[in-house]
This record gives sequence, structure tokens and C-alpha cells, in this order.
Amino acid sequence: MRTLASIVAVLLLLSTNHGVSANQIHKWQDSQGNTHYTANPPPPGAKVLSKTPLPEPAPREIKSSTSGQMQASLESGKGSSKPAGFPPAAKNPEKLRLENLIAVEGDLLTEAKRLYSNGNVERLGEEKNYQRYLDRVAALKLNVERHENKIVSLKQQLAALK
Repeated sequence: MRTLASIVAVLLLLSTNHGVSANQIHKWQDSQGNTHYTANPPPPGAKVLSKTPLPEPAPREIKSSTSGQMQASLESGKGSSKPAGFPPAAKNPEKLRLENLIAVEGDLLTEAKRLYSNGNVERLGEEKNYQRYLDRVAALKLNVERHENKIVSLKQQLAALK
């Protein structure tokens, strides 16, 4: 019975000591001269150099206006569950890739159409043979059609993702 009372007394002392020292930093020196910084009190026989109280943490400020806007939006039934100013969800990477490819193909199509200029291609000085000119015009027209078909295909793939 006496052992139980002593154990309870030791536990009580340790718990109270912990509560006090948890808000302090102890600087102490051991028998070999090494300096230690701990949140726990130094062991018996150590030279206490200082006890520094820890500063209280600054309270966090909660922006209630955003949650108020969200609550008002939900109560009115017209808004989404996102508060105003909330960043949009990240897009699907495949969708972004297809959109980028469509933009690139659009630029290539614009350049191909500029070179083709609706079949009114100027003859080059090296094209003394009329057939060479016709072959070049046909290749330019084919290039325009190829880019148009790629854009149509990419748009179909994009529509399938949605």
C-alpha cells in the first residue's frame, strides 16, 4: 500500500513538473562541460545556466467572410460549393495536352494556308517546268488538308474526354 502511494506521488510530481517546464527552454551544463538546450529540466547535479520562457504562439486569424459568402451562396441555392476566389480545380493532363496540340496545329495550319494562298501560288524562278509548279502547289494543298484533318481528329479526341 505504501508503494502505491509513493508511485502516485512521483507521478503527480512528474506531471506537474512537466506542465511548468513545457513552456520553458532550459540551458544547462553537464559534468563534462557540454552545454545542453532542452524543454525538460536538467538532471540533478547539472549546472543550470538559464530558463527561458517560450513565447505564446500567435493566434491564427480565420477569415469568416469567405465562409459567410459560401454559406449565403449555398442557402440561396444558386451557387456552387466553392467560395468566391477559390482556385479552379486542375484540368485533366490529357485534356491540356490535346488543347496544346490543337493550338500548335492551328498555328501550323495558318502558316500552311498562307503559303498555299488558295492556289494562287507564285511560280519560282527555278520552276521553268510547269509540272514542277503544279507538284509544289499540290503539296502545299495537301499540307493544308493534313493540318485541317489533324485538328478535326484532335477535337474529336477532346470531345470524347469531356
